[in-house]
Amino acid sequence: MESMKLALRLICFLMFPTAVVATALVPAKVFAAEPSKPNVLIIYADDLGWGETSVQGCQDIPTPNIDSIAKNGLRCTQGYVAATYCSPSRAGLMTGKYPTRFGHEFNAITRKSGLSLAETTLADRLKKLGYATAAVGKWHLGDGVEYHPTKRGFDEFYGTLANTPFYRPTNFIDSQISPDVRAIDDPEFYTTDKYAERSVDWLERNRDKPWFLYLPFNAQHAPLQAPKKYLDRFPSITDEKRKIFAAMMSSMDDAVGAVLGKIRALGQEKNTLVFFIGDNGGPTQSTTSKNGALRGFKMTTFEGGPRVPFFVQWKGTLPAGQDYNLPVMNLDVLPTCMAAAGSPVDSSVGLDGLDLVPFLTGKNTASPHETMFWRFGEQWAVRHGDWKLVVSKGGSGKAELYNLSKDISESNDLATSEPTRAADLKKRYDAWSAQQAEPTVKDLPPKNAPRKRAQKQPAVSGPPKRVLVADSSTHRLAIVGADGKPEWEITVGDIHDAHLLPTGNLLFQQGWTKVQEMTPDKKIIWEYDASKANEGKRVEVHAFQRLTNGLTMIAESGSSRIIEVDQTGKIVQEMKLKVEQVSTHSDTRLVRKLTNGNYLVAQEHDGVVREYEPSGKVVWEFSVPLFDKPRKGGHGPEAFGNAVFSATRLDNGNTLIGTGNGHSVLEVTPAKEIVWKIEQDDLPGITLAWVTRVERLANGNTIVGNCHAGPTHPQIIEVSPDKKVLWTWKDFKLFGDSTTVVKVLDPKS
Repeated sequence: MESMKLALRLICFLMFPTAVVATALVPAKVFAAEPSKPNVLIIYADDLGWGETSVQGCQDIPTPNIDSIAKNGLRCTQGYVAATYCSPSRAGLMTGKYPTRFGHEFNAITRKSGLSLAETTLADRLKKLGYATAAVGKWHLGDGVEYHPTKRGFDEFYGTLANTPFYRPTNFIDSQISPDVRAIDDPEFYTTDKYAERSVDWLERNRDKPWFLYLPFNAQHAPLQAPKKYLDRFPSITDEKRKIFAAMMSSMDDAVGAVLGKIRALGQEKNTLVFFIGDNGGPTQSTTSKNGALRGFKMTTFEGGPRVPFFVQWKGTLPAGQDYNLPVMNLDVLPTCMAAAGSPVDSSVGLDGLDLVPFLTGKNTASPHETMFWRFGEQWAVRHGDWKLVVSKGGSGKAELYNLSKDISESNDLATSEPTRAADLKKRYDAWSAQQAEPTVKDLPPKNAPRKRAQKQPAVSGPPKRVLVADSSTHRLAIVGADGKPEWEITVGDIHDAHLLPTGNLLFQQGWTKVQEMTPDKKIIWEYDASKANEGKRVEVHAFQRLTNGLTMIAESGSSRIIEVDQTGKIVQEMKLKVEQVSTHSDTRLVRKLTNGNYLVAQEHDGVVREYEPSGKVVWEFSVPLFDKPRKGGHGPEAFGNAVFSATRLDNGNTLIGTGNGHSVLEVTPAKEIVWKIEQDDLPGITLAWVTRVERLANGNTIVGNCHAGPTHPQIIEVSPDKKVLWTWKDFKLFGDSTTVVKVLDPKS
């Protein structure tokens, strides 16, 4: 039998020799294996803020390496996360599901357990496909051993289990050494730099297999800490807190550059899918993080909470250098990566995210998410198309309706005028919320948080007064009656100035660029938008005034000018400011046009009060002194500087100055002699922090606005010429610690 088979083979070879030779000569590529699976890099920035990074509009902190991801890929202008703070946001990223589906609603769960063991992580899924997997950075999905990254699909973990200092981090694990938490004794150990080093090392060690690197930096989360080499890059930033924040950003950008550079050096850039996403909006007041034009911040359901920087790069597959302007979410990362790896997740799993590639390449022109939802305790939101219904901290307490295509700052509540639409969105939210699980662990106060003493709200001493008050942290502008109850109130964005006009209308700002006039029945009858007037150049408005001739005086920071505009918005007068250090955020604070036609300008960044003629000539200038004290960053009582907030010209010709973080009120003569002042601790039982608006009443008393001093101190104080406290006002129920506008409406005692 064997001899017969051999004979047949010989006959075949002799009859068809060319076929055998041709087969042998077929180019190898015809039989090449399928293309290798793409590598995956996910960079997750902590508490970044939507308005940070250069490509998002930040002007004082260059971020070329982070920006390169958007420039070599896509910047998703409507990128969201499914939760408004740390742990739930990460739970959504790792699972592709709303974290509320499995009870992961609050950070508190990480102190009791962690990411549900019933959930499958992206690392679990990619590891099954043969990927090498590593997590380098902040985990925050459970402290218990069974919840550690190396138990949730990651081969290697180098980082902290939760929030940490940047130097000598706590809860630190290096799984190459041990699976257990260990102390870091090296005083030079700085997390961001070390995370870059380990990432580069790991990429080298795993260069010959498909890999997934998850890089969740603890930057830009508090505490604000940075090495001197990064601080030295920002000599022009005088605000200490902002300077440290900038240094931290610069360090993270360097780290991103090191990782991207290693991928290029390995020749793997074209075969690597890269995401850069913020975990939630910036907390703003505590770190200086900026959310741009967005209202709200971390832990709120206004846009400033869940809307984040969101960049995607996959060279050769996705377009480069373009904006993608439809809504996407961090829940989309898992299904996108799995589809890219050739193993899309079955629909029966119930993911809430979807594969973004068909949308980002333009093959599918529909919106990836027609409807999106958020739930965070009593706060919630639903977005359907361009319409959003929201209940958020800092809001009215009722459901507010906004058209985001026209009102990204969520300033014009349309719930009353669009009741049918509001009802439809509420119905959608209720149906979705009913499908979510109850929180596995209820929300808890922060670890080691001091217990607050019960306070009566509001607290008023002395004869009652009617006041106009605005607060940037609660986003509320209100007229509060002498009985302490709001007579009129609206929701606003960031705010430094507001006026009750003789007509009864309110002139105020909505965010840093818009000035609006509103009637008592809340109809907007006039608006000036500085961003449009400056053709997209980044400017901010911090002061304005309705003049007796009907024009509106507006001071613009960034463009460094004062303008007067008519009711059509036409500029009829313009004057350039003398600015030693140009700052979009702090060229000016309050500015007033005097009866002599000149402008009195508090220039915060320069620490100077200047009086200008309309021609731009400076005719009087007073530099706010430091009184031989060192500068200290921050906003509270512990901070110190000469970031002057306000100045008003008195009937006697002197100038009354609110020195901002100088914690003082100064009365200065034309000859620049200080003839009267209130210092930080001059008033018994009261500490001054950021002194904002100051006013001299007809009875000779002085009204002082006291911002950032904390709930044990009044927000408004009336002081006699001999420095006796005659009246105080505070309300930390309706307002917060950022009462930048305070105005007594009945100044006669």
